[in-house]
Amino acid sequence: AKMHLNNADYVMVGQEGVLEGIISKHDITEAISIYLQPAFAKWRRSLDDATLQIRIKWIMTRPIHTISPQTSLGTIMKHMCQFRRLCLPVTDQQDKVLGLVTETHVLKSLLRLQSNLKTSTPDKVNQIQPMSPYFPDHSEIQTTETMEASSLLAEQC
Repeated sequence: AKMHLNNADYVMVGQEGVLEGIISKHDITEAISIYLQPAFAKWRRSLDDATLQIRIKWIMTRPIHTISPQTSLGTIMKHMCQFRRLCLPVTDQQDKVLGLVTETHVLKSLLRLQSNLKTSTPDKVNQIQPMSPYFPDHSEIQTTETMEASSLLAEQC
């Protein structure tokens, strides 16, 4: 209810300033019975009500992989892919949480970069190759244009 009220997709979980995990709307949706929704109420059973007793600590994402405020966008994307996370907490040197970078922040940054590239070098935009572990055929390709795009990504972060 608090996530819905604050329009939050993620909540960081911890005690006494120590980050222990992250819970997402998706985590909660997957854990709670669909029959608790009004549209399916006529099929609701006591076992469905039991899903309301699930503890956050049982379903939250662990371990936590954090980044620093100086982490580049490229490194953030690499960590998200490597650790299969859609958000990464940003912490300072004392492990105090400063914020949360989500997949939406990354996409918005990439859109800004694309917009900047189109206005500065429109002929090179189509030559940028994906640099991702999900596209192994392109993982070794790094043209001059992709190096320039990587530099722009790093500068924008």
